[in-house]
Amino acid sequence: KEFDCRPDVFTYNVILQVMMREEIFFMLAFAVYNEMLKCNCAPNQYTFSILMDGLYKKGRVGDAQKLFDDMTSRGISPNSVTYTILISGLCQRGNAEDALKLFHEMKSGGHTPDSVAHSALLDGFCKLGRMVEAFELLRLFEKDGFVLGLRGYSSLIDGLFKARRYNEAFELYAVMLKKNIKPDAVLYSVLIKGISKAGKIEDALKLLSSMPSEGVYPDTYCYNAVIKALCEQGLLEEARSLRLEMSETESFPDAFTDTILICSMCRNGLVRNAEEIFKEIEKRGCSPSVATFNALIDGLCKSGELKEARLLLHKMEVGRPASLFLRLSHSGNKSIDTMVDSGSILKTYKDLAQLADSDSSPDIKTYNVLINGFCKEGNIDGALKL
Repeated sequence: KEFDCRPDVFTYNVILQVMMREEIFFMLAFAVYNEMLKCNCAPNQYTFSILMDGLYKKGRVGDAQKLFDDMTSRGISPNSVTYTILISGLCQRGNAEDALKLFHEMKSGGHTPDSVAHSALLDGFCKLGRMVEAFELLRLFEKDGFVLGLRGYSSLIDGLFKARRYNEAFELYAVMLKKNIKPDAVLYSVLIKGISKAGKIEDALKLLSSMPSEGVYPDTYCYNAVIKALCEQGLLEEARSLRLEMSETESFPDAFTDTILICSMCRNGLVRNAEEIFKEIEKRGCSPSVATFNALIDGLCKSGELKEARLLLHKMEVGRPASLFLRLSHSGNKSIDTMVDSGSILKTYKDLAQLADSDSSPDIKTYNVLINGFCKEGNIDGALKL
């Protein structure tokens, strides 16, 4: 501009593309787009494709649709790239029906859908659990010359596992291997989670250990799937051993890993073991998630360790839900008498006051427990205040 050289649509598109990739520049990209319009630089198909792709990735489906309407109102027809972005975006947001309509509109407009559009639709219907329609679409696509690739196999196998059609999932995986299509990290995750859910823990562990020899290394998601399955079957020592193995790899345990183990250990009365894992998290310099705090507090309450539970509750910086106060009030026992006998009613009332001052709101059950407790104690004034 300083040299009286006005940017053209190509220049704007390059700038927009770079901005949409960076989180901090996302909103600024639309300011650039508005400036583009003010400068009477007409956007083209690629301009709208770049912006819509960014909006869909952010989950702003409504804004992406408005932009699409704006594009068509300017007399700009969507091209194959635009259609593919729209189809993928709609499928990712669980709107496979509208995506399919757009797919047919794309074909009737003379555009040839590519493998990305086909795979996105298959994935969309699989994610919704509509496997009959997914396989019907596959047959339709194959008539048009579509060849099922790794992404398509991953979607179908995942959908079959989620529908508990385990044998069909294994059969489809065998077909894929016969076609010399090797699984990637995504499909390994799908397989391990599916095999674990099918109760075939040994097979899941074998697959997990075989991954490095195939040049694919298990991620946190893979480990978590097996750890969860081990915990569900009560194999806590094996689950903990796998967590230790995981700690020695690049796939470090995350909040979900720790919460799974802490929940399972508390459920099986191994509160001390759960506390050890909690301390390990803090030693790593990590902040335990709200879910992890909740799991351990719940376990401490159920084992009658109110003092420790209360200390942990006050240690939390955020996210103290009212249900935790209910746990503390009950001390893991449905009897109000136990709560009153422990002399914790006044402490719990103070906790409730703190909760009311925070972002969390006490629920009706929490109030009922305290009111009943005060009444049992003969403290009618306290009950009336509540």
